[in-house]
Amino acid sequence: MTPVGSPEPRAAAHDERAAAGERTEGVRFVPGQPDMWVFVLFEALVFTSYFTVYVVRRTQSAELFLQSQAHLDLRVGVFNTLVLLVSSWSVARCVQAAREGSVRTALTNAYLTMLFGFVFLVSKVLEWATEIDQGFSFTTDETPKRRIAPKAVVRFKERVRELTRRTRGVSIERMAQELARYLRGWIGYFGNCETASVLRSLEQWTRRRLRSAIWKQWKHGRTRFAELRKRGVGQDLAAKATGSAHGPWQLANSPALAIALPNAYFASLGIPSLTACR
Repeated sequence: MTPVGSPEPRAAAHDERAAAGERTEGVRFVPGQPDMWVFVLFEALVFTSYFTVYVVRRTQSAELFLQSQAHLDLRVGVFNTLVLLVSSWSVARCVQAAREGSVRTALTNAYLTMLFGFVFLVSKVLEWATEIDQGFSFTTDETPKRRIAPKAVVRFKERVRELTRRTRGVSIERMAQELARYLRGWIGYFGNCETASVLRSLEQWTRRRLRSAIWKQWKHGRTRFAELRKRGVGQDLAAKATGSAHGPWQLANSPALAIALPNAYFASLGIPSLTACR
């Protein structure tokens, strides 16, 4: 029999706990609760889906993404990132202080986190207000309609002017290819506006730019006359356009060039119609 108060039972219990510890040393446990891992995996799935859509859309509308990227404000991005980092730090400090029992420090960091959250919210509201002002706006009719913001129209014309500049020194085929790439991206974003008259106006203006560029490329009067005749323009009308004292922009709106360079011609070059989706 083991004497009462003998250290042997205690030693045996200690040995059993040590053996159990040795058995569990080789077993790896995933930190955190299962529901937390479900949440993390769901977030990763959502992020992957969004990123996949982003890559596909960027590939399809590279010109539009590059144009939009040029209008991003780096200072705003840096500011928002710093706000998020500091707010994350204050949350971590709040949790640490709560575990240590420091109520005042925990409350201070909690208030700081709420403050930074409010600052971030205000920053995003101002940022999106600017983006909306430069993208879509709404008419003041009794039933408001979605329209293209004036600043977006200005940016469109600036870009088209760059692509159709008469002194670029590129062929009309290359000019049309670059313009078509830009227009497809632009239509993907603005094509569903509810003011079709704006799209028609921009489409007519773009075609006039192209006619003006082509007229400039034909250069000499003899070449211009021959091109007009070859494209079905009558002799008198072709002679009148060729001998006109007006410049390319004015003549781009003339009957002769409307006959020689119809809308179907630009469609054959792959230039999409801004109103085709309506």
